[in-house]
Amino acid sequence: MEKILVVDDERPILRVLTKYLKPKGYDVYTAQNGLEAIKMTMDIEPHVVLLDIIMPGMAGFQVLKEIKKINPKIAVILLTAVIEE
Repeated sequence: MEKILVVDDERPILRVLTKYLKPKGYDVYTAQNGLEAIKMTMDIEPHVVLLDIIMPGMAGFQVLKEIKKINPKIAVILLTAVIEE
């Protein structure tokens, strides 16, 4: 089964994405910050990471670099809820 790691500092986003992906047959794991995401990437070896760009502490682009050091083959999709006007 495909493993997806969802990384976002907002719990409602984690819940919505988990509720959407689990019924489709994915194993879904969540992390609320960059350090947690890096540790989980090492522990669970996800196939895909859905990664928020703007998070307190370690930003998404920093996390992306660390994930690619762990395994450059992991697919990472960057997400943001910021709307520019």
